[in-house]
Amino acid sequence: MKPILSLLLAVLIAPAWAVAEEAEITPDALTDTLAAEAMPDVEPVNVIAESSVETVPEETRAEPAVPAAVWLPPAVIAFGDVDDHLAERAQQWAEANLAMPVPLLRSQPAMQLGSFDEVAQAAAAMLETNRVGLVVIWRPNSEVNNHGAHFPDLRISIANLNPMFTADTEAETIERRVERQVIRGVCLLFGLEPSPNPFSAMFAYDNIEQLDQIGRNLDPPWLNRIQERARDRGIPLDTESEKFMLR
Repeated sequence: MKPILSLLLAVLIAPAWAVAEEAEITPDALTDTLAAEAMPDVEPVNVIAESSVETVPEETRAEPAVPAAVWLPPAVIAFGDVDDHLAERAQQWAEANLAMPVPLLRSQPAMQLGSFDEVAQAAAAMLETNRVGLVVIWRPNSEVNNHGAHFPDLRISIANLNPMFTADTEAETIERRVERQVIRGVCLLFGLEPSPNPFSAMFAYDNIEQLDQIGRNLDPPWLNRIQERARDRGIPLDTESEKFMLR
């Protein structure tokens, strides 16, 4: 097997998901989850005693600090033979439940690719330098069993549709699986680690049966984390949404 971008896919979050490092794909290998990328903390302002400082008029006070760089939000894109409705539903679910924009880019049905490495390279070539990343909903033209892969250095998450389509399974169940995977993909792009809450979409699962049982959105602490990281990157949040946590 060829080296893939000098990266190794080892399992992340669950045996079904892989993370790219140095070497080649090892679908059955297990590894610890990557630590979430630390976001810079805002230093608290020292409070000076009121008697020692002159009051600043309201109209001359400085505005709150803005992010040093404004990023484009993570986006969803479909590669290969992916039903438009399936991609649209998953994208809309992520956007509504994360209270942030998660745009759906134009699908790429001609991207008939057979490996995670090929998908990652193709997606990275489309990625703007200032976008958080891409979640690729991928229908392989080969037998690939991993549920997904994350390439943190490329800012690409990939959700593999092949294992989502199990025999004698209702369309609603399949669509809910893809919703969970897109939520997970967005979270990985922001560096979130697995959640210990089984009602969270970021709970570590081991098989398709467990995927069907975990939550389809995030538990409050994890939702708060992803919104903080989005805000710190200048991504607008839907403050009117019931899912908005930073009140």
